[in-house]
Amino acid sequence: GKSVSLHAPRSTLHVFHSAFRTPHSAFLLLVVLTLSAFSQPFTFQRQIAPFPVQDLAGDLYALPFTGGMNRPVLQLVDIDGDEAPDLFVQDRASLLTFFRNTGTPQAYEFEWVTDQYADLEVGDWFKFADVDGDNDLDLFAEKPFGSIRYYRNDGDAQNPAFVLARDELRDAANQPINADDLSIPDWADLDCDGDLELFLGRILNGTVTMYDLTGFTPDNVPIYTFVTDTFQSLTILTGGGDRPAGNAANPQLHGANSLSFADIDNDQDNDLFWGDFFANSVLFLENSGSCATPDIAIAFEQYPPNAPVLTGGYNVPRFADIDSDGDQDMFVGVLGGAGSRIIDLAENLYFYENTGSPSQPTFTLSTRQLINSIDVGRNSIIRLVDIDSDGDLDLFLAPQEDLASPNHSNSRLHYYQNIGGAANPQFKLVNTNYLQYDKQYDTNYAPAFLDLDGDSDLDLIVGKYDGKLSYFRNDGDPQHPDLVLVSENYGGIDIGNNSNPEFADIDADGDRDLFIGEYNGNLNFYRNTGTVANPVFTLESNDYFGIDVGDYSCPRFTDIDGDNDLDLLVGSDNQGI
Repeated sequence: GKSVSLHAPRSTLHVFHSAFRTPHSAFLLLVVLTLSAFSQPFTFQRQIAPFPVQDLAGDLYALPFTGGMNRPVLQLVDIDGDEAPDLFVQDRASLLTFFRNTGTPQAYEFEWVTDQYADLEVGDWFKFADVDGDNDLDLFAEKPFGSIRYYRNDGDAQNPAFVLARDELRDAANQPINADDLSIPDWADLDCDGDLELFLGRILNGTVTMYDLTGFTPDNVPIYTFVTDTFQSLTILTGGGDRPAGNAANPQLHGANSLSFADIDNDQDNDLFWGDFFANSVLFLENSGSCATPDIAIAFEQYPPNAPVLTGGYNVPRFADIDSDGDQDMFVGVLGGAGSRIIDLAENLYFYENTGSPSQPTFTLSTRQLINSIDVGRNSIIRLVDIDSDGDLDLFLAPQEDLASPNHSNSRLHYYQNIGGAANPQFKLVNTNYLQYDKQYDTNYAPAFLDLDGDSDLDLIVGKYDGKLSYFRNDGDPQHPDLVLVSENYGGIDIGNNSNPEFADIDADGDRDLFIGEYNGNLNFYRNTGTVANPVFTLESNDYFGIDVGDYSCPRFTDIDGDNDLDLLVGSDNQGI
């Protein structure tokens, strides 16, 4: 059957399934980019778990093809009134992903619903809150860059209906409320008067600005009145990344931040949790005062104290009782800060179960990947090919940098064998370092399989960061491949950076020609002036048809419209297909 594999700009794999069928099998298009509209008479439907996929231990991924997450901002709220907290995540620009909790109150189970909940535009952050006291959740979200949108819920607790009531929230003096670009504010009833105050952390000096809710407009939009730029006289200064704070070589800093209020010790007042670009953990500021006279001060610079969150920085804490045991559990989205780490591109949705009590919480790390998906980091390239000639397609996946490699400094090939069949695929991760090809500082592998020497088995060409191609000759047979490295500069080809090869017989002369995508977004065309068994690739154009997709072009040929000629799809870093 036909297959097309395209460049993944984020972390891993998405799956789209088409109703169009070839004579042999269902058409599967594995992509991780926004799918542009085609004029062909078929459409693609996003699927998260179309077939089983097992990890290296043989355990099934719950949601294998979410596409992974790089910098998730999250919140758990009961959006449908079934008393089970659902999960919302903002990770892709301005989009709000919705996972419905289909489990029981005691045992959560998340089911992906959509990557664009209610078609809402949420910028880089969002916060559900019942600001108007009508027992359903309204929504605040970022309007790029640093303004606040307000979506009023004109539905109810079971059937929300969000209406954009203000594209730019203004205060009582009709001045725009500035949330600071990249920072995430919070809403909380600090004085226990039944209204939600607004709190904003400041990048410039590490202070907190407070607004009081003083009324509503005729169309039921909250009116906030400025109170202070120095709430509780707080000034948050932290260390840089994963280094200790406060020494001469590493002065204390403040940066983009996230605020989260929660009554974590059940003493009837809200405490404050702070994530910062320059902090590798979460700061806990305890409220030892009361509703009338809050007294908030730093209690722990790393939280939880028994097993603190430790990442590359900028952690976004959120709280919810996910297991209905009466205490609040903790969830942390890792946005990646000054101590940026490659591992944070995959392990970035932490769940800490509260194994203590409502008044004496004890947080135990349950997982760093709340959503159980294939996630190998970033910029993954995929290929579907029948490597063992058993009549079904196997899957190869190459991340930009492999999370298991030393210092995450090189790429690797991951091999998922199809242990099902052509009509009922089932993949199992067999090898995370296929061929043991993992030279240090050799990143951005882009595999392409074809019979390069005319001996009826599949050889392998691998594009790389350095712009060259590595050639592995298959010295085995179609059923038992034995891929041997022959050259790390095949044909003397060097296109600059991030070579991404694709082979296709574009001139219908019986041999395959070579197309190479690259970092600059253009396509390089090498015509095969040799033969099937002895190819000679001759550069004809480094600007094929003037195609320019911005960055990281990823060409794939297939007869997408069934008219017996090859069509070209080009993936890109941020311009879709």
